[in-house]
Amino acid sequence: MTIIADSVIKTVSFDFDPGLTSEFIDFSQKFLRNYPYVMIPFAKGEKELLHAENPFFSYGEMKRFLAYNAHGEVIGRIAAIINPRITFTQGKLGLIGFFDVIEEEEAGLKLLDSAVKWLRENDCTHVWGPMNFSVWYGYRFAVDNFDQPAYFGEPKNPPHYPDFFLKYGFKSLKTWKTGYYNKKDLNEEFYKNDEQLKMFLEQGYLIERFDMIENTEQLRACKKIIDQTFTGFLGYYQLTEEEFKKIFQAVLHLADHRLSMLLRHEEEYVGFIIAVPNMASAIQTIKERMNFWSIIRYRLKLRKIDEIMFLYIAVNNKAIKAAIKEGRLHYGKPLSITKVITSLCYQEILSCRKYKTLILPLMLSGSLSTKIMKDQVNRERNYELYELLIPRV
Repeated sequence: MTIIADSVIKTVSFDFDPGLTSEFIDFSQKFLRNYPYVMIPFAKGEKELLHAENPFFSYGEMKRFLAYNAHGEVIGRIAAIINPRITFTQGKLGLIGFFDVIEEEEAGLKLLDSAVKWLRENDCTHVWGPMNFSVWYGYRFAVDNFDQPAYFGEPKNPPHYPDFFLKYGFKSLKTWKTGYYNKKDLNEEFYKNDEQLKMFLEQGYLIERFDMIENTEQLRACKKIIDQTFTGFLGYYQLTEEEFKKIFQAVLHLADHRLSMLLRHEEEYVGFIIAVPNMASAIQTIKERMNFWSIIRYRLKLRKIDEIMFLYIAVNNKAIKAAIKEGRLHYGKPLSITKVITSLCYQEILSCRKYKTLILPLMLSGSLSTKIMKDQVNRERNYELYELLIPRV
């Protein structure tokens, strides 16, 4: 254990100490209750992630820090992380995650300084943050609309967090947007693609629903499609089959299966889309205390959900190119299977009375999706991932 104490605020570093790990988890559980729009992480989930048996610790490293005030009270937490599975060619990459701190600049900067110092000592040249282990877990800060209710899975944080990163010297690395779209305002061009659908069916493409019982083949197909689609994207790396299964089965459990589908062509899965109801308000009712009444409130909230989000849209790049080629060859125009599969989902949403709002979450700024949908958006939110170049001493 290392203690850095050069002011009234001291930071304590540790690895798997049970007592300090409990303080690390408990701080965010209590502190974030001051921000009703923030989705407080499940304590059980954090405990599993931070346990020595997490597969991450067989290949990666982490150092945790807690900040204390002069009265010995915890006022912040942070973790410095090294994940060698992330492809990075500009030096050695470190990560900063699990960042929570009171609205006191000295505390925030001291935590950041403690984490960066440890990463520097371990030869890191660049730091990304916030990122909890990897892009497969929590990463990015919300940078606006802080007082609006969160959607399920949204990066949501108190407004002073990005300010502390920028004050320390971090720069924006990437920006994402989330768009909210009123169902009644969607332009027909986004869901009326009869010509494309005709081409799609004539070329032998098939739509298949997810099987919630025997879905091993489908899960493997989804993993393969995601790996083919996102390899090369910022921070992406391939999970093991077991890691992927654990994450993805949880997603499928929450999905609306009328609006979630796979795409087959010539006996091969080439794409899929998963739509999940925005369950954030329902989940919030059981976060603080699980009892009979919280479960009743949870179930009542579930019945009132009127927002649906496209959590995953992935199509094999090879299949996209093949469809464009087939369309031009047989019809004199490209066939867009991404447009067809999303159009089919739009049609399902329009026919479903339950949902009034469509959420397209975390689209990379400047991407084709944000450009296509910009004229239809009702409101937007923005998020950033930051980078710091570590000065050598």
